[in-house]
Amino acid sequence: MRKQKSREARGYGSRHRRMREILAIEVELGIVACAKCGELIEPGTPFHLGHNDDRTAWTGAEHAACNLRDAGKKGYAAMRANLEAENRSAGGKNGNRAAQPEPAKGWTGLRGPNEERWSREW
Repeated sequence: MRKQKSREARGYGSRHRRMREILAIEVELGIVACAKCGELIEPGTPFHLGHNDDRTAWTGAEHAACNLRDAGKKGYAAMRANLEAENRSAGGKNGNRAAQPEPAKGWTGLRGPNEERWSREW
């Protein structure tokens, strides 16, 4: 497991904390809109201080849910891009694409002739 970088190295140093403290006051007054969805951040609602992708500038206060959802989407897209790159490189070496994982078995809402079931028929 690789060691996580320090808070400062990841862009969350004293300047970030100070800006977040200032925004916390404005969020508690109910005057700050989320930089992601545009809706007001309700006082007492968890929020994050958002930043651009390369962490060189802040985008403003964001609902914690909006910020984490966006991070999850970007993380998933990066993972898919890496998998596709691996598949392409494996296909170039031996002429075959890398083996694709088997689809999960279980209830899918549709039943084919060889599909397993997780429960009995009632």
